[in-house]
Amino acid sequence: MSLLTPVALALGVSLPIVVIFYLLKVRRHDEEVSSTFLWNDLIRDLAAHEPLQRLKWSLLLLLQLLGLALITFAVARPFSAQVGQKPVQAVLLLDGSASMQAKDVQPSRFAKAVDAARSTLNSLPDNSLATAILVAAHPQVLVAATADRQQVDRALANAQPSGAAADMREALLLARSLGGDPANRRIYLFTDGAFNLPPDLPDDLGSVQVVQVGDPNTANVAVTTLSSRPDPQDNRKQQLFARVQNFADFAQQAVVSISVDGQNVEDRNVDLTANGESDQIFDQLPAGARYASVSVNTLNGQDGLALDDTAFAVLEQRKPAQVLLVSGGNQFLEKVLTLLPNVDLYRIASQRYLAVEADRFDIIVFDGYLPPLLPRGNLLVVNPPDRGPYPTTGSVSRPKVTSWDHEDPILSFVDLRDLNITRAAKLDVPRWGKPLITAGDGTPLMVAGQDGDRRVAILPFDLQQSNLWTMSAFPILMSNIVNYLSPPGVVQAPGIQTGSPESLAPLPQVQSVRVTSPSDQITEFRTGQGPISYAATDTPGLYRVQQIVQQGQQTVDDDLFAANLSNPDESDLRPRLTGLNNPGPVEAGVAVLQKEFWGLLAALVLPLLLFEWFWFHRRT
Repeated sequence: MSLLTPVALALGVSLPIVVIFYLLKVRRHDEEVSSTFLWNDLIRDLAAHEPLQRLKWSLLLLLQLLGLALITFAVARPFSAQVGQKPVQAVLLLDGSASMQAKDVQPSRFAKAVDAARSTLNSLPDNSLATAILVAAHPQVLVAATADRQQVDRALANAQPSGAAADMREALLLARSLGGDPANRRIYLFTDGAFNLPPDLPDDLGSVQVVQVGDPNTANVAVTTLSSRPDPQDNRKQQLFARVQNFADFAQQAVVSISVDGQNVEDRNVDLTANGESDQIFDQLPAGARYASVSVNTLNGQDGLALDDTAFAVLEQRKPAQVLLVSGGNQFLEKVLTLLPNVDLYRIASQRYLAVEADRFDIIVFDGYLPPLLPRGNLLVVNPPDRGPYPTTGSVSRPKVTSWDHEDPILSFVDLRDLNITRAAKLDVPRWGKPLITAGDGTPLMVAGQDGDRRVAILPFDLQQSNLWTMSAFPILMSNIVNYLSPPGVVQAPGIQTGSPESLAPLPQVQSVRVTSPSDQITEFRTGQGPISYAATDTPGLYRVQQIVQQGQQTVDDDLFAANLSNPDESDLRPRLTGLNNPGPVEAGVAVLQKEFWGLLAALVLPLLLFEWFWFHRRT
């Protein structure tokens, strides 16, 4: 036997101290009594003036000395050298992909994989280090390089599968980087094997052992594709295309159901051949519907994964732009904006502007007026005043248009050769502005660009002092300007695969964006830093996106996007993994291990203390 911390034996100095306590006499004080007959023994004791007495051995003294000796040796950490298995650096890869939620084994493939990982953890050699990684769309390290098996066990027990495909290649590379010395590294992969071997794996992964769970013959039926488009006969309505696939070696019958805004509208019986598919088109969907879902249910119950039985689609319909016209009565401007499709126009006089909440509008059109503080929305500025956010320096009479940018979308199909302007202001072009129409002397007659978070277009002349409103180019130009200034919508992709990030582009006036997941988990983002990337899309279903102003008091926009598994490789639950199970260079070696037993010594102290307490109080 040897000691890891022999200096701790210095605690043994307390043993003679305990003995000294038993040698000390009890100090008593004088007290008057009526008779000394009963106090003879006390008198004889007081007659001795020595401070110490003869040591009287007792069971309590022996118990105290024994307990203190056990504590002293426990602190010194005694150990014995033993021959045992060589410690390893184990990396436990837990497959958390969508297919692991299949329930062909109870309670699920993922739960079985967790049990297998915990069993492997307990069988590792003493003093081994363990790392646990959850393999999902983005591999997550649960716990890294620790000898605390309870910590790893808790991490495995608390792990949850995702609703997306897993990046197995990235997980294996991560295991290689965290596994330490290749000679001692062992990688354990707990998976259903329902994926193909990742390409371009390095040769120095080390030992890789695949522990497979699940029934290799599990069948599954899934909705693998769902998309929508406007009906060619009536663009107010939508058409829906769905693909249903049978991942089984035998034919199946199923019922395909479609729901619109949560209400079931149609059921269809479909026959699916072995490993076959069926394409379904649903048309004449109700006008104005926001979303639709398609579900499949097998008649024989041979469906291993419920996660891909339903897919969702957002029925895209461009919302009318909310346009505020601030003008003293420009009938030409008001008339053309009224006639444009997808525009909801509101007009006020400039004197009443400060009484209106301009930030709730998508586009604000200022005609001959600019407020001291610009709103946060996109702007069309016509005939700006001399002083203000977009200042001018004098004017030019009868400028002649000599060039315009035909390639810019704002001037698409716009012919300005016959444009005549009586007077135009000399605009100080902002650094963000791009001149789109230019006079012969270089005076810009139209400027557009991105001013921070807002888009701005400027026409530095009064429409009523030009013939633009009489030209056929006028409604085309205004339509192009409105399209340029109209927000594209906060959601950049109405349908994505689970695990993929969604890009959100909030309106300039929006203060925060709130995303609610299908599981009602709310995530809120502050705006002002450009586009927002929302990555928590592992759960299939509909995600609600709200744009908030007024310190969270008002919602200016409410959109949806859908996340679907839509992955035939993930819906095919049959194992396909080959070539990864590799014993590697690690062999089951032996090593001299230090087997500590201080815990046993410390455990004996408590019953000793309890027995001492019992013996001391046995006569009371």
